Amino acid sequence: MRQAWLCWLATFALGCHPAVRAGAEGAHAEAPAAQPQSAATATAPPVVPPPPPPLRADEVPSAEAVPRPLPELAAFYDALDAMRRGRPGPGPLRVLWLGDSHTSADFMTHRIRSRLQDLVGDAGPGFLRLGLDLYRHEAATFEVSGRFRQEPALPAQRTRVKDGVFGYGGIRTLPQAGARVKVTVRPSPSPGASQALHWRLSYRLPEGAAVDVRVGATETRLSSVLGAGQVGATVLAADFEGGPEDALEVTHVSGAPELFGVFVERARPGVVLDTVGIDGARAATPLAWEPEQFIQEVRARAPALLVVAYGTNEVFDKGWAEQYGQHVEALVTRVRAGAGPIPCWVIGPMDASAPGGGSRPRVREVTLAQEKAAHELGCAFTSAQVLMGGEGSFARWTTQRPQLARTDGIHLTIAGYRELGDALADQLLVGTPH
Repeated sequence: MRQAWLCWLATFALGCHPAVRAGAEGAHAEAPAAQPQSAATATAPPVVPPPPPPLRADEVPSAEAVPRPLPELAAFYDALDAMRRGRPGPGPLRVLWLGDSHTSADFMTHRIRSRLQDLVGDAGPGFLRLGLDLYRHEAATFEVSGRFRQEPALPAQRTRVKDGVFGYGGIRTLPQAGARVKVTVRPSPSPGASQALHWRLSYRLPEGAAVDVRVGATETRLSSVLGAGQVGATVLAADFEGGPEDALEVTHVSGAPELFGVFVERARPGVVLDTVGIDGARAATPLAWEPEQFIQEVRARAPALLVVAYGTNEVFDKGWAEQYGQHVEALVTRVRAGAGPIPCWVIGPMDASAPGGGSRPRVREVTLAQEKAAHELGCAFTSAQVLMGGEGSFARWTTQRPQLARTDGIHLTIAGYRELGDALADQLLVGTPH
C-alpha cells in the first residue's frame, strides 16, 4: 500500500506511468512500450489516479469506549458502545425511568435523556401520556380540548383500583364526547434526527367505543363492534407512520374508549428514555397495578435499563423504613419478569427540609433501605441527597441564586431539577460531552 502511494506521488513528480503502479502491486506486471503521442493525446488532461481502496474493518479506528462509572450497568454500557461503533440492535436502546413527581416533571430526566441522545442519537421522546391537562414533556407539546376522565382518580394509590389495568404508565384516560388531544414532537437538536416518526397508540375499547386517529393527512377509525368489545386485561396497540413534523390527534367518537398513552420513536438508531412518573407515587404504587398486564407491557417495550427513583414521599410516611427497600426489590423483580435480567439503577430520595432548616432524618433511613435493596439486586445505587450536598442541602438550595429549591421543602425549581439532572448524568456518563 505504501509503495502504491509513493508511485501515485511519482505520477506528478516524475511522470510515472500508471503501469508502474501496477508493477508495484503485481508480482510480474510489465510496463508497455512507449507509444508516440498524437496532438490530441498531448493536450488531454492528466489521468486522475483512482481513490485508495476503503479501509478494512480492522483498520477502522474504534470509537472511544464510554466510561463506566457504574459497573453494575455493564450490559447497558456495552449496548451504548455497540451503537457508537455502528452496530445497533434491532431497535432503539430504551430506558424505563419509574418515579414520582420529580420524574413526571421531566426537567431532571430530560437532562439525562439529552446526554444519552447526544452520545448515540435521538430515537424519539418515547412514552407520552394523553389527555392530562397538567402533563408536560420536554420533547413534545400537547393540545387538549374537551373533557378527559382519569383513572385512577388518585394515581399514586398503593392499593388495587378497579381492574388494575393501567398499561405501561399507571394511568388511563377516558375522552368524553367531543374531546380531543393533539401531540406534536418538538424538533430535536441531535444531528440526523429529522426522521419519520413511528407512533404506537396504547388503548382499550369496550363495546360501543370508538376514536378517530389522525397522523398527518391520514385518518383511521378504531372501533369495537356490537358484541365484540375489548374486555379483560389485554391492552391493544395500533401503529401509525408519519413525517418528522406530523402530529398525532385522537378524537372521541363514541362510547368510553380508554387511552393508556402513546409511544413515539424516530426511524433511526439511538436512545429513547421513557419517563413514567406519577405525582405522589411511592415504589409501592406500580405494585398495585394488575401484575400480568404490566409485565406484558414491559415485555413489549423491551427496555435495556431500568431506573427506579422513588423515596421523597416515603420520607413523609410513618411506616418502618425497611419496607421501602422491599418495595424496590419487588418492583425491580416485576420489571425483570417482563424485560429479563436488565441492569438497574436505583436513585435514593433527594434531601428534604425539616423545620429549622436541617434535613428530615427519614431521608437517610429511606436511602439506606433502598441502597441495601439495590446491592442485593445487583443494581447500581446513587444518593440524590449526597449529589445535592448532603444533609441540610435542600435549605441551602433555597437561598442560592438562581434559586434551586422551592420553599415547600420537597420540590426543586426548574433550575434545580436541571442541576440535579446534570449531576445524575455525570454519575452515569462521566467524561462525556455536555
